[in-house]
Amino acid sequence: MFDRSYRSSLVGALIASVIFSAGAGAANDPDSFGRAVRYLDVGISPVIITYAGTMTCPADAICRPVAGTQISQTFNDADRLQIALSAGSTNSMVCFSLTPALSYSFSNYTAAPINAQLTFSINVNIDSAVLSNPFLLNRLTGQPFNGSIAIQPISSTTIIKTIAPNATEFQSAQNSRECVSGMITTQALQSVYGLSASQARSVMRSAMTVRFSTTTTAVNATFLSTRLGVRLFGD
Repeated sequence: MFDRSYRSSLVGALIASVIFSAGAGAANDPDSFGRAVRYLDVGISPVIITYAGTMTCPADAICRPVAGTQISQTFNDADRLQIALSAGSTNSMVCFSLTPALSYSFSNYTAAPINAQLTFSINVNIDSAVLSNPFLLNRLTGQPFNGSIAIQPISSTTIIKTIAPNATEFQSAQNSRECVSGMITTQALQSVYGLSASQARSVMRSAMTVRFSTTTTAVNATFLSTRLGVRLFGD
């Protein structure tokens, strides 16, 4: 009969064999499969506070007063956080862990209920000298890259509330998320943006700068505070 230690070893070996076979047979991420994770860099953006009325701005924040709150207002904050990656930092992908911190107040100074709304989205641009070649065309736009790839929002939050007469509601949230298929990969550079395999490898293995921007649209918000925390990793 098998003793317990032998049975445990056998079960462990069988489980490892199944996991390895499943991973090795998968074709969804062939470039990075089996590679160790590389933690590339981390960054935290300044706080941006948008407010109605008066307040004392914290020393480490960027503050902007707004006159009215009942109309829809959009704030585009470009390049809130930039992370530069040196050549050879990664092999086939750049991924992220993202923690946006969001605080807001909706206020109703009228005698009837009002609708309040807030949308907060985070966008990314990846700059690379390889993409400055005017003969490289972005398949999505049909135009040259001009040194940069603009990625659709990697995170978006929409909040819709009904605010009672003469009421104020304050909320604060901090939610983290991570990418699954990569923020940018050699596979996406080929299948989505139209680069050749050699061009895609050249982009991934050259120096690049990752720029994070935010767009905030608000109605009946009397206070907004936003901040980004990002960690990048690759293979």
